[in-house]
Amino acid sequence: AISAYQEPEKHPIPVFVYLVGFAKFIMSGGPCDLLAYLKSSTPEDQYKVIAHAHAEKTSLYLLDGLDECASVKSQLQEYIGTTLATETGRVVLSSRLAGFSDDQLAEGYEFVQLELCSVEIQKKTAKARLADTEYARFEELMSENPMFALYATTPLSLSLLIELFKHNKLINPRD
Repeated sequence: AISAYQEPEKHPIPVFVYLVGFAKFIMSGGPCDLLAYLKSSTPEDQYKVIAHAHAEKTSLYLLDGLDECASVKSQLQEYIGTTLATETGRVVLSSRLAGFSDDQLAEGYEFVQLELCSVEIQKKTAKARLADTEYARFEELMSENPMFALYATTPLSLSLLIELFKHNKLINPRD
């Protein structure tokens, strides 16, 4: 983001938007307009940078959680695939597979399905989030209980398992 701010012609300015907030904005009567939502939910100085980057087409919108947008999911998907796509050519949209219809987003979008977390990724993530002594106990628990490793194949489930472990809420079924 700093590089983008310093050299916007070389680097797009990343703008992360959790779409559930945008959906709530629309459901409470706001327009289906990303800049209107950002203006209402972002500090003024940050909004000015975003609006300028949007106008100059130097923004990179990172939109997450389309699958969580309830009754306005279809409306948001159409807006992203048409209006936002023409206003800026840089949009990354993440969603669970059931979260979108490729009818509205097929043209001009590249779809990538992320792989599940391998055991190697699980270990690397746990090692980064736990102290060494905790990590050794977590790794032992995971290797003794193959079901835990199966649950840890998605980033959310892995994060939940780590948090449960940190708070001594993850119970070893053998105990």
